[in-house]
Amino acid sequence: MNLDIDYEKAYRELLQQEQAGGGQLLPSHSLMELVKRWRSLFAAKEKGCSKNILVLGSGLGEMAYYLSSLNLGEVYGVDIAPSAVNYARTYHGNSQGRFPLHYLQGDVRVLIPTLMHSFDLIVDHHCFHCLCLDQERLAYFENLQKYLSPKGGQLLLESVATASDNDDGESEKILWRKRGDKFYRYRRAVTGVELEQEFLSRGFTIEYLVYRQDLCFESSFGVFQVIANRC
Repeated sequence: MNLDIDYEKAYRELLQQEQAGGGQLLPSHSLMELVKRWRSLFAAKEKGCSKNILVLGSGLGEMAYYLSSLNLGEVYGVDIAPSAVNYARTYHGNSQGRFPLHYLQGDVRVLIPTLMHSFDLIVDHHCFHCLCLDQERLAYFENLQKYLSPKGGQLLLESVATASDNDDGESEKILWRKRGDKFYRYRRAVTGVELEQEFLSRGFTIEYLVYRQDLCFESSFGVFQVIANRC
């Protein structure tokens, strides 16, 4: 992800402050809603077929743990921060379903060869919009293509969005955050048109796209919920 931010340091501080809930954290409600929407639109048509799932930016493991409870298939969570991965293994490491649950340390921009061609579904756990630079997003999509099964696959994500062009005439917007005396690139917000064009140029078609102003991850910005198929 965007190396302007030290995610390992951020997770260490979170855990030292005992703000991780001791394994009691709940997954993102809106992302759980998106998973339920995906199941109603697509998964029901293939009832009985197991689906291996990859969670990118799995953090402390609560989303991967939730997905394992659905008994859809084997689940892998990948996060860049070793502290987050260790926490996930400790508190969310035991699968609640009949399929195994795994956690790995890794960077979404760097291919993990052992995971190639393994997954039917990839769930982006609020990771994609943290990729602010074009080259980061290109690497992300190239790796998605390699992680998905040769039979095809789908991607679910939520991304910070802007409904229209900014005042300066640019539709994209980089959000910045201050840590100490420095400012860091934090998230990248785009319009729906740009998001769709970006996905199509990277080999994905968007099957479901909803703009949610009520999901306010950032002040003055909404959120896109996306279900995409690999072309």
